[in-house]
Amino acid sequence: MASTQKRSDSAVDQAAKEIVSTSDNINPRCSICDKIVEILHTGVESPDASYELGTWAQLVDSTGCAAHRNLFIECFQRTRATSLEKFTIHHYQGYCYKKIVYRKTPGNHNSIALELLKSTSGPRFCVRQKAVNPFWIDMEQIQGWRNTCRQNHTPECSEPLTAKNLTATSPVRFVDTTRQCLVPASPDLQYVALSYVWGETNTFKTLRSNVQQLQRQDALQSPQCLSRLPRTIHDAIKLAEALKERYVWIDSLCIVQDDECERDTQISNMGSIFDNAAFTIIAAEGEDADFGLPGLEGISRPRQHDLETFTFQKDDRDILELYIRRRSKTKWARRGWTFQEDAFSKRRLKFDKYGVRWECSTTVCEEHRESDDFLVRKGRGWSERFHFLRAYPSIPDFAFLVWSYNRRELTYGEDGLRAFEGIITALSHKFQGGFIHGLPVMFLDIALLWQMNGACERRVGSQLNAESRCPPSWSWAGWKGEIRYMLWGAKCDCLRQESMLERTVPMVEWFSQESKESNPVSITHQNSWCRDRAKYLGGANDLPPGWTKHDINSADQKAMRISPQTHYYQHSSIPETQFWYPIPLPAPHHDPVIQSWVDYYRATPRAPPYESAGM
Repeated sequence: MASTQKRSDSAVDQAAKEIVSTSDNINPRCSICDKIVEILHTGVESPDASYELGTWAQLVDSTGCAAHRNLFIECFQRTRATSLEKFTIHHYQGYCYKKIVYRKTPGNHNSIALELLKSTSGPRFCVRQKAVNPFWIDMEQIQGWRNTCRQNHTPECSEPLTAKNLTATSPVRFVDTTRQCLVPASPDLQYVALSYVWGETNTFKTLRSNVQQLQRQDALQSPQCLSRLPRTIHDAIKLAEALKERYVWIDSLCIVQDDECERDTQISNMGSIFDNAAFTIIAAEGEDADFGLPGLEGISRPRQHDLETFTFQKDDRDILELYIRRRSKTKWARRGWTFQEDAFSKRRLKFDKYGVRWECSTTVCEEHRESDDFLVRKGRGWSERFHFLRAYPSIPDFAFLVWSYNRRELTYGEDGLRAFEGIITALSHKFQGGFIHGLPVMFLDIALLWQMNGACERRVGSQLNAESRCPPSWSWAGWKGEIRYMLWGAKCDCLRQESMLERTVPMVEWFSQESKESNPVSITHQNSWCRDRAKYLGGANDLPPGWTKHDINSADQKAMRISPQTHYYQHSSIPETQFWYPIPLPAPHHDPVIQSWVDYYRATPRAPPYESAGM
């Protein structure tokens, strides 16, 4: 087996060296080329379309057409292509790029995206790309993206989650790009935020010892400060100034890092801080804060931007220049601390090695795209931000956020919950009773049923100080790894849906204790969803305010496979959602419940029956 794989790898490497001009050996009637070109010509708003292209052997090893053969070698020479079983080319409605999806093993797929570049000859296609300056970013283009979003887009792009879903919290201070110093923050001031990675560099910080000095005019321009300020922070301040954005929020400068009270309060309110920013500058490239934002002429060093292209010729009349997109996860995208910054940002100006892009709730714009291709789709509507918008407490949404976050990297094990604190604070007003060590109290027994998907690693404290404590082992936050979020979310049976196969029944009552010797205190609102389930599935009719009971139409039977029901419930605030029983819903602008850290918990068995009739 090993020798076969070695020969296969060698064949791929040899084929990669033999790429010749696609003007040679063209088969003008190649059916595979016809399929590829047809997809490439598909307009943005055209319906979804896809074609199966074949296996690597069919596309490369045994083909007589050099055009698609060389395209596949160029696209996939970085992978062990001979082990790939199936290739399909897709167009998805609303997207400018086309995807070649390849299967590694059954159920394991990956893809590479292709886009057409602008051509001076031939027909004008619906999707066009353009070459960009490899050294300098077009600042006028960035200003155009921002201005178009502010002036023409829907309120989804500008309305913060705090308007309906979060408690608005103002930062303590901003960087004033005009006065070049720190200034007190005010809720009426518009600001932009910076998201970046600290890395191993000795990042310059605001401390108790220098905070007064940094509030003096031009303090950030002093030689002492300039020599210690990381490039990313320096470039972001200058970029904001060039964009005529006066105020910038940067964590290392705007939080006094050795003031534990201020630092912890600001960390817990990180969601509100990024949510209320006009937009977030994301420094997605580099290993630390000293990488900078390359490509800003007059501000930073030139960038090295290579547009990876390939000439694909169907026949003499149609030569297509393709841009090959190979996205890879940067350190910023792998870091735990940047997860909530990304999730809460309603507009993002992102810098990485592929160029600069603008993302909002309406669109995604990239510098290599033609201006008439501005609208790409509903921009970031599919992102983590969506999971904060529901008007009811949702275990599936919470499980997805945990799954997205917990795969990321943290330097210190005790940050397992701290880097997720903004998420917890944002959701606490929806989940009655708040959270205990990352677990929602109102669904406590369901929350304790989390499972890891594959290997996991116990978080270990760094012992930087005596109070550095990791989350407990019974919380998902005590472990690094990927949770099985779909299985976790399926354990909550309050929503009316067809696929519900499980019902969780609490059998114990939970207590907290400050110490081993202190009296146990019952945890308020624990498993409150279950009390409502037992009551209303048992036939109670004294509904909470806003709830109505409806009979199930026999022609539209959607009853659960466990204990089929004859009725369902709806709430006037969310009439589009159907429940099997009423659950506690958040009050408008209800302050989040913040649970203090308690070291000891105990459980006492509950006396049967555990639920009343209706199970």
